[in-house]
Parts: sequence; C-alpha cells; structure tokens
Amino acid sequence: MAKNNNLPAPRLRQAGGIPFEEKMSDLSATLYEQFAKADELETTIRKNLEALGYGG
Repeated sequence: MAKNNNLPAPRLRQAGGIPFEEKMSDLSATLYEQFAKADELETTIRKNLEALGYGG
C-alpha cells in the first residue's frame, strides 16, 4: 500500500483534549514569566546577602 504524504499530520492532544501546540505555547509563556521572576528574586537575595556582609 502506497503512503499518502498529502494528508495533514494529526494534531497531538494532551490529556483533557488540549492540542499539544497550544499546551506547549502556554507552558513556554509561563516558564519565561518564571525565569523573569527568578531573576528578580536572585537580585533581591544578592542585595540582602551583601547588606548582611555575605556578598561576593
């Protein structure tokens, strides 16, 4: 049987029926927000450590 390469690729779905592409987009956006918050927290922690005499 010949393979038909003209068929659209099936949409992968996560549990709950959310399309994979949509779920990855949402998760990536959340991750980048968390990276930004982590940077802010690191800056605050470093400043506090320096104020306590433990800075580098």
